[in-house]
Amino acid sequence: MKPSQRHELKQDWFLAWVIRVYDQIVSHKREVIAGVVVASLLLLGILWYISHMRAAERQAWSRLENTSVAVEQTLRARPESENAAAGVDSGGGALGAALREYRALYREHPDLPVGQLALLRAGDALYAKGKWKEAAAEYRLLLSRPTYAPEILRRARRALAAAEEQLGQFAEAAEQYRQAGGETGPHLAQDLWDVGRCLEQVGRVVEAEEAYRGAVAQAPASLFGKLAAIRLQVLAMLAPERREEKAETSFPVPAERTPELPTVGPAKGVDDK
Repeated sequence: MKPSQRHELKQDWFLAWVIRVYDQIVSHKREVIAGVVVASLLLLGILWYISHMRAAERQAWSRLENTSVAVEQTLRARPESENAAAGVDSGGGALGAALREYRALYREHPDLPVGQLALLRAGDALYAKGKWKEAAAEYRLLLSRPTYAPEILRRARRALAAAEEQLGQFAEAAEQYRQAGGETGPHLAQDLWDVGRCLEQVGRVVEAEEAYRGAVAQAPASLFGKLAAIRLQVLAMLAPERREEKAETSFPVPAERTPELPTVGPAKGVDDK
């Protein structure tokens, strides 16, 4: 068969296929039109839902930032009266209103960073007022869900550990610091330094030394790597009978004990300040 004949045959076959498809569409035009309408409505519904969710999330970020500004202003005022302090527990006052808003944001968006960060900030506000037990409850609620933005997870664990330290629960705090999520480098060195500090408080000096050595190995030139190295030297000079005693609180603790109140928004990452 000549090339020209093969080309004409292919054209005839394609034309026949197009005609056959057209005939099928015409014979089932009602079904085709109905399918197109349904698909169009479904697409419009999906687009509306996405737009609605984005608008709701933007509004939630705005509520979060407005609430955080109100909390910062309240904490700066530092009211000393018993009534102001009671407002944290009873839900009264500006701080009580802010806590309700934080919790509402979490209920509305429990799986989004905006909701998780709202609950984290609720715990931070309670911590700043010395309500460590209540703050720990907020952090535990946040950690009870399986998925988080990694930085929020790390902050929640470190914040819970700080609250447990204030409550004298040093072994539990050490475990939270260990799970804080610092993978390598300075973050992990900081976590291991804090693990060592807490373990010393309960007399687990050998384990504390292991944590300090890990901090030095991870980031020897960092602040926490250097502090861990100094603490190892101090422990090495202790008499054997004193090595299992509970540590004194005189060694340096440079880490800020009050959890961070990060500033984030819909256009920023969770670890943006």
